[in-house]
Amino acid sequence: MKIVIAGAGQLGFSLAKLMRKKHHTVHIIEKDIAKCRHISNELGTHTEHGDCTDINVLTRVGRGCDVFIAVTGRDEDNIVCAQLAKLMIRAGKTIARANNPANEEIMKKLGIDYVICTSEEIARLIDQEASVEHMHLIAPLSNSNAGIYTFVMRENSKFVGKKIQDIDDLPKECLIIAIVRKGKFIIPRGDTVLLKDDSLNIVCSINKVKQVDRLFG
Repeated sequence: MKIVIAGAGQLGFSLAKLMRKKHHTVHIIEKDIAKCRHISNELGTHTEHGDCTDINVLTRVGRGCDVFIAVTGRDEDNIVCAQLAKLMIRAGKTIARANNPANEEIMKKLGIDYVICTSEEIARLIDQEASVEHMHLIAPLSNSNAGIYTFVMRENSKFVGKKIQDIDDLPKECLIIAIVRKGKFIIPRGDTVLLKDDSLNIVCSINKVKQVDRLFG
């Protein structure tokens, strides 16, 4: 995946190093020219010297990115650049660090996909995004190893036309909690029949996501 990181402080550097090890394409935006040179020399990562809240910089570096991560030392900058990344360059997912926990709720209300505090949380989110082909993470469940995922039933899925109660190989750590069908919300029951183009919301343990993705795909 293409990952853009705004901020080359200790957290930004650690994330860039970790994402490179996982073979993602990493780009960094940083105001401090010395930090730019350091991280470029250490990791060989493309580093853009500039302001992450400048739309021209964001467009030049971030267009087409799968994940935009804002981890500067200023929450104000993290909020602005994450919002711009979402609205202006259509980043697939936006993640922002809340240096002050009091800002966490406002960040969520402003449309940032994930608000976190540590590099471990960010790495886990990116792993979840990259690990499957068809299922996509909507929201991690706090203090657990599970999340809510969305999946669109394809015509060639073996479960099209089947009742939920007849899906014997669905892991017990997974539960279909909602279906959106032609714009209508459905609370599923055991006798609900799955149809092509149904959008399923599934609560699933992280270690079962790949298995469920293969089952439905």
